[in-house]
This record gives sequence, structure tokens and C-alpha cells, in this order.
Amino acid sequence: NIAGTDTLRLSTSKTPFGTGCLTGDAEVLTRNGWRRLDSLSGPIEVLEWRSGEATLDFAIGVPTRERTPPYMMEATTEQFYTQVTPNHRIYSTHPSHGSWSILPASELSKRRYMKIPISARYIGGASTFSAARLLSAVLADGSYEGNHARIMFKKQRKINRFLDLLTHYNIKWSEHSAREGYRRFYFHRPADWPKIKAWGPWILDLTQETLDELVDEARYWDSTERGASFTFFTASREQADWFSIAAHLTAR
Repeated sequence: NIAGTDTLRLSTSKTPFGTGCLTGDAEVLTRNGWRRLDSLSGPIEVLEWRSGEATLDFAIGVPTRERTPPYMMEATTEQFYTQVTPNHRIYSTHPSHGSWSILPASELSKRRYMKIPISARYIGGASTFSAARLLSAVLADGSYEGNHARIMFKKQRKINRFLDLLTHYNIKWSEHSAREGYRRFYFHRPADWPKIKAWGPWILDLTQETLDELVDEARYWDSTERGASFTFFTASREQADWFSIAAHLTAR
């Protein structure tokens, strides 16, 4: 019983979830990153799941406050946790068969097993990058120096991969002196690369193909491969958030 707590519903012109609410601390993805529902005061673009297409795209959403119901329900999976009103509609399926349905939380809670989608193919971007896979390598191990990029390696595996990418994209490079055991490379970075060397909101402008290349290439750099999967490492919470968003936008 959370009497006195506001609940909010985010309505868009295309959303299938026309009823039901969440608590104000629930977050939605905007063009600038995650925002709490209770911080929104007017129309804003938010990323939403298109149930008929199983895709993700942005639409204008308007937060609406409603009276708190007698109780809330917890929706919990391995990937997320949230509180919803009993009439909040949730898209789900049974893990063993592929029939998807939209059910109120109160009905879904009666099922023993359920699978809730947390990713899909993003269809909203139109921009591309020259040498996208090379950019992924620089985001991990390189640095910007004016209009150039510099990168240094010790592991032969990374050196080989990097030289293969330079050859694939037909990019001229030079090698500078480096401390013992390392090799340092220098090249002119493409003008269409992001201005700041960091994962960020620019990923939301990319086509699905370019975004997929960036995420897939990351397995060779700031990552440890585990069979068909890989674990991405970063010391920055913000970078982890944006890379996680990129992964979910490519149906991972």
C-alpha cells in the first residue's frame, strides 16, 4: 500500500499501452538519456516499443498524473524492476512458445512464467559513420588529437585487428615511437565521427546497420568474449549506460 504516492502514465500517439501507470521514479529514454517520469512536465520524445512491428522508435509522449490505486504490483525480470498499477498493460510471452500478448499486470501475475521484451531493432536513425568499426576501436583504446586519432596497443591480437580495419577502410596511417612492448598508430579521423570520444546521445541518430557494427565490434576491444556473447567493461557509469542502450537498440 503506497497511498499518497503519485502514479503517472505516458501516452503517445502510437503506444499500445493506453491504460495503466507507473510510479514517478520509473524512467523513460529520451533523446538526451534516461529521465524520471516525475521530472517530465510536458510533451517530450520518448523511445517506445511498437508491438505490431517488434521495433523501437521515438514518439511524442505526454505524462499524465492519476490517483494512486489501493495497491501496486511489482514487475521483475533478470534485467529490470518496476512497479505498475494492476491495470498497466504489459507485452509478454511464454518462454517456450512465441505467441505474444498484451495483458494487464493483474492478469499477467497469474502466469507462472513470462518473458518481457527488453530490446528490439531500432528504426529511428538516419545517420551513418565512415569506418564505424574503426570508431568502436578508438572509443575503447584510442584518443582524439585535433583532427587525428591516436591509438596504442601491446597485445598482438589487437594490433592485428586494428591493421585489418585500416586496410579494410583504406585509411592511411603512420606509426610513432612508443614505450617498449607497445606500438602507437596515428591517422586522420573521419569528419563525420562524433566530436567527443565517448558513447553518448549520438547513437540515437544512427541507422540500425551502423549501430549494429559499432556494438558488434566492441567485442574485440573493451570486452571479454564468452562464446557467442561478450562482456563490456568501462570505468564510467555513463558510458556503461549508453553502451547498454546501444546494445538494446540492436536487439541484444
